[in-house]
Order: sequence, then C-alpha cells, then structure tokens
Amino acid sequence: MWSWADLPKESFRRLMRNHADWHENNSDPDSPGTALHSTLMLSGRKEQDSPADILIYALADGDGADGTALVEKYFDAVSDGVGGTRHMIPAAPWLYVLMPPNGDEESQRGSEYGRYKGKAGYLRKGFSAAQVDTVFDHLTTAPPMLDMARVWLVSYGGKVNDVAPEVTALVQRDSVLKAAYTATWLDPRDDEASLDWLRRFYRDVYRETGGVPVPDGTNDGSYINYPDTDLADPDWNTSGVPWHDLYYKQNYPRLRRVKKRWDPRNVFRHALSIQPAD
Repeated sequence: MWSWADLPKESFRRLMRNHADWHENNSDPDSPGTALHSTLMLSGRKEQDSPADILIYALADGDGADGTALVEKYFDAVSDGVGGTRHMIPAAPWLYVLMPPNGDEESQRGSEYGRYKGKAGYLRKGFSAAQVDTVFDHLTTAPPMLDMARVWLVSYGGKVNDVAPEVTALVQRDSVLKAAYTATWLDPRDDEASLDWLRRFYRDVYRETGGVPVPDGTNDGSYINYPDTDLADPDWNTSGVPWHDLYYKQNYPRLRRVKKRWDPRNVFRHALSIQPAD
C-alpha cells in the first residue's frame, strides 16, 4: 500500500513499470505466474491522504506448491525501488477473503448507494510513459465531488489466451491486463461534472488513438461486460473505429449473422447490441 504523499511521480512511474513488466512476463497460458490473480487499485487523491490510496492485492491458488512464496515474489517484483507497506492474510477460501462473514451489510452491498460510471480497456502490455503520466495527473487532481475515482489494473491472460480469437465472441486473446476506469458520486446534481471528468480522463489516456483503446501494439479494444455507450459517440470516439470493432473486432460480421438467424426483428436490443446482418 502507498499514500499519495509517499508516491511522487517518479515512484509512481516505477511502480507502474514494475507491475506491467511482471504481467508481460507471467501471462502466457503455461506460466507458473497464472496461479496468481492481482489487482492494482489506484484511487483519486483526496484532501486527506490515506495509507491505502494506491494498493495491490494478490491471491494465489491454494492448490499450488507454495502460493505464499508466489505472492511474496510478486510483491517483491512490483515494489522494487518503490517501497510500500505489506500485509499478508493467512490462507483461506477466496470468497471468505473477499467477503468476510462479519463484514457490515452496507459495505457488502457496495455502490448501490451512489451513482456510477465505468469504462474499460484491454492491455497487451503496460501503458506508455505518456499514458502513465496522464493517469497520475488526473488521479492526483480528482475533483472533490467524486466519492471514488479509480483505475483498476487487473491480471489477465493465462488460459484465457490459450483460446483462438475466432472461437468465441470474446476476441481479445493476447492481453495481459484489463484496465477499468470508475467514478462514483452521491449527488445527482453532480452527474454532468462527474461524467465529464471520467470521460476526459479516459479520452486523454487514449489521446494518440482517438480517445479510445484502438487495437494496436499496446491496446486491444474494450470489454463488453462493462458496456460504455461513449464508444459509439463521435464526440468521445474520434478514432474512426466503430464501437463494435473495439469490442468484437473481426468477429462482428459473424455475430451479425447469428443475430439475423435468432432475432431477425431485433426485438432484444440496447444501445450497444449486435445489429442483424443485412
């Protein structure tokens, strides 16, 4: 864990590089590192810094030879040259760790008490230096009306990347991280300002590719289970790449044929649903 007060930009850059390097080197389908799942959670800076402004949590497969050693080695790698505070929780079933039985009811219900917007992007490798600086600059100047402003960098790859892209609708099969950008706030009067902040943040991270994660050497589109209608809005997606290519790439024509067969009248639809083939 780190406080923003203890993580100047140079240290932040080191942490982000270490974290990306580990995942680039440990996400092949047969890598021993796939027994570990982790999330790097970067929270927007508040008026009062917290010891857990930036934190990494990791869980290892308890059936492995030495899950604790794997976690320790991972923490050593990502914190090298950065420092930080380390806490270890004794081995327990994953659901017990994430949802302890004595947790208070309100915290377990999560964000239903607030308002929320989320965006996402796949990463084939770590952010560029310019993207890392953009993340730092936006999170350290997050507006006070936001209850939480966060970037989550979640372990990806492993056996997911052992499947050919054309086999399922999910086409991203060589990524090593999934990035999620989230904002929550409490007052409906802050809707416009809160949404604008997150949209500008996301646009600036992907400034070089038209404001969205266009598939290239670093990015590989977005994740449909975090649907984001901004990807279909030319004000926020100036890349010229349509929303469906960001989600489905070359699989979209096939999905349109399936849609035509099973729902030719487009009865089941929403803002980002598959359109029937002509």
